[in-house]
Amino acid sequence: MKQLKYIVLCVFGFLFIKDYFPFGDYCKGLIEGLKFIFFGGLFLLLFLILSIQNIIQVVRRKVKIDFKIYLIFIFFIVSQLFLEKIGNKKFWTSITWSGSIQMEGKPQNGILFLYKNNTFEATHNYADFSCTFVGDFEMYKDTLYLLRNDIITETDSLFTNKYIFNKTKTKLIPYFPKFKIIKKGK
Repeated sequence: MKQLKYIVLCVFGFLFIKDYFPFGDYCKGLIEGLKFIFFGGLFLLLFLILSIQNIIQVVRRKVKIDFKIYLIFIFFIVSQLFLEKIGNKKFWTSITWSGSIQMEGKPQNGILFLYKNNTFEATHNYADFSCTFVGDFEMYKDTLYLLRNDIITETDSLFTNKYIFNKTKTKLIPYFPKFKIIKKGK
């Protein structure tokens, strides 16, 4: 029964920080913010209850302080601060090229990151939320292939899977003319 409190504290701690892990596809918006507040509040409340219970036991029964509760709390708080600081970026690799798409007359845009380990992130920003889709890419001469067949449908035709770099590598020109040009920079 004593181990259950550690397990429950770890579960709420994980639910508190899980949206900050930069792995796979993810979306961010109001719902994620509300989940962060809800699970963060439950994590903090459970920690306070367990801490007060522990302090009462130390004072009344002269038992040792249960440091596991504090270590778990510190671990998840430090993890959350670290993950928030890196901002869903891949800290194990570096960006080799990034560019953006601006949509005229629409409250949306897109950002493409190409990483040194031949992976990409295509972020579709809407007015009130954003979704990021990840995958691998290949380069053949001046042609970029995003190796994800559903990138067109997942991004509402904002990104395609085949681009050609211009000579100065400042623009990615879509192979199919109905898509927008991606300009270097953010």
